[in-house]
Amino acid sequence: MTPPHKAIRLIRFAWTVGLVLLIGAIPEMACAQQDTDLIALQNVTLIDLRSGELRGGQMVVWERSRIVAVGPAATMRTSPQTRVIQGNGRFLLPGLWDMHVHLLLNRSADGPQEGMLSSFIAHGVTAVRDMSDTDFSRSAVPLKKRWDWEARAGLRVGPRVVAAGSIAIDGAQDNDDSKPTFLTAATPADARKLVRALVDEGAADFIKIYSRIPRDSYFALMDEASRAGIIAAGHKPLAVSFVEAADAGQKSMEHAREMLLDSFPGAAELQRNPKERNLPVSRLREILDSHDPQMLRDIFAAMIRNDAYYVPTHLTRLFDWKAAERDQAYLNDPRLRLLPAATRARVRADVERTQARVSRPGDAGIYRAFFEKGLEVTRLAHQAGVKIMAGTDAGDSYCFHGSSLHDELAWMVKAGMSPLAVLRAATVVPAEYIGRAKDFGAIEPGKLADMVLLDRNPLVDINNTRSINTVVFNGRLLDRAALDAISAEQEAQ
Repeated sequence: MTPPHKAIRLIRFAWTVGLVLLIGAIPEMACAQQDTDLIALQNVTLIDLRSGELRGGQMVVWERSRIVAVGPAATMRTSPQTRVIQGNGRFLLPGLWDMHVHLLLNRSADGPQEGMLSSFIAHGVTAVRDMSDTDFSRSAVPLKKRWDWEARAGLRVGPRVVAAGSIAIDGAQDNDDSKPTFLTAATPADARKLVRALVDEGAADFIKIYSRIPRDSYFALMDEASRAGIIAAGHKPLAVSFVEAADAGQKSMEHAREMLLDSFPGAAELQRNPKERNLPVSRLREILDSHDPQMLRDIFAAMIRNDAYYVPTHLTRLFDWKAAERDQAYLNDPRLRLLPAATRARVRADVERTQARVSRPGDAGIYRAFFEKGLEVTRLAHQAGVKIMAGTDAGDSYCFHGSSLHDELAWMVKAGMSPLAVLRAATVVPAEYIGRAKDFGAIEPGKLADMVLLDRNPLVDINNTRSINTVVFNGRLLDRAALDAISAEQEAQ
């Protein structure tokens, strides 16, 4: 067998060759032209997301990528070299983050979503956490890092990739013997070997946990990750409980669905037989009917005790309900036309699989009830004090890059969070999660100049996050005309 370090090197070499072939296809940054390093937004209403305070009549000045001054516009003075933009009282907040996206899709024919990167910026999303690499045969982390660098350098339109995950660590599957065993973490020894290989080669910012990693392998992986100082995040494995995962140090837990699978009396049975993630409708009905609120409270307590974060991704379960119900308005979402043909085909197949699981009257209603129960989980988690981050699962079916974040924010408010708490979940909390609160999460001197200027107040109505007038990314200002040009170019492609 190829030693793990050599296998990872071969993966990275193969991908590097691909990068050389792609290097000539870098689109230019489409933004308002800037002839000075100093830019000021004058007369804006600053939204302080820590206090919820609105401060009108403010000026924000930045030089290149950093904010250098913030204060009342009436008392601030600018140099003749400063380019001054009138804010006309509009509402300014830090750039939005999507903390669960897939820039490359695992085990799919549609491949890199490179053409969708600009959509994040067009919708005010200035940073993303990419949740997993492609299949084991080639590491795409170098490509994602290149996209991040190019975006910050002004060579392309796209968000910061603030973290990129490893291949999904999912255990050995009965129908897939193509992977070297250590890459599947099929045994505890394999899990430890894989962590060391990933860390030694710098192949990812964090280790992506998936659903079917074996129980013993999971605990070995978490122990080795702790020793190596690398974060593990992702799904709560089916073979362990949420409490065990939080106590083992998993940094974030994705999907409200997973909490429901772990807060009913049959959860232990699922953990003993961790084979199937797409449960039949009858099983979902049982989970809803026998939901145990105390088990859910125990999960929250464990997450708070271990400083673990929660990313609900409500849109994934919204898809189940709407597809099962054959909701034509939803299924004919005009944003589908922006997807590559191969991606649209994959989405159609996902719709058909979901509809095939619905065979009796009332089955679609169970999917709706499951989705609504997920909203309740988020409300209770917020009330309990769990740290919540906004994430869409962009790249999954009907989870659109950039625009879907605004859908998710709206559902989080409907779940019972205040608009201020939801905006924090898309700005302040992600910055704290990645340990970069000194750079992000507020508009103040020293922070990076990632900002969104809105026509309307999002604290009054969270849907006002869609009223984007201007986006500032790494100090580069994109006005409404530039944002419209980005959207038009994407649609043309």
